[in-house]
Amino acid sequence: MSDKPPRVVEILLPPSPATVAYERGRAAFERGDHRAALDAMREALKLDPRFPNAHNYAGWILFNWPSRSVAELDAAIAYFREAVLIGPWDDAPLTNLCDALVAAGREEEATTQAEQQSNSGERNAAVAYNWLGWRALSSPATLETAVEHFRAALLLRWSWGVARSNLAKALEMSGHGGEAYEEHARALDCKDAFNRAFSHERRGAFEVRQ
Repeated sequence: MSDKPPRVVEILLPPSPATVAYERGRAAFERGDHRAALDAMREALKLDPRFPNAHNYAGWILFNWPSRSVAELDAAIAYFREAVLIGPWDDAPLTNLCDALVAAGREEEATTQAEQQSNSGERNAAVAYNWLGWRALSSPATLETAVEHFRAALLLRWSWGVARSNLAKALEMSGHGGEAYEEHARALDCKDAFNRAFSHERRGAFEVRQ
């Protein structure tokens, strides 16, 4: 009897038709063919209405449509809203939805959406707090509110570099340079993608001032 382990044969299944359509849509968008990209995303969703990221990507195509019309922006909002509903674990759709609502002149609705999501208990609650903080950075009167929102995001996702970097920016803008310096260091310890060069630059600027 042989001591050799049994041979394992790996069977590679072909991609699903929805996957093929989705990837075709991504490729079309990357080469600037928005119409072909949207048609492909709609095909993917027809084949699989819950295909991961397809609603969000369809919304993104429409949001970035050349000479975007009101109707196209409304359609983008509808796709983003559906993406949030079926994928509350995903970061991108909620941010995209809120940004699209602001672009449509519906900032109050965007804020309400983010506030509701921040209290939802879903993974993207941290994303909602981060978006609220980013909007609050736009006015000196709401800088402390921005700090509170970013801190709330980090209570939910401690090692999220994006929120760490945003908190550091809010702290520096509100006159807490030393604490901002430390937050940029914590941001640089995070592994996710964010603007690392910004954190390095702000730490360097603080050291020069000292």
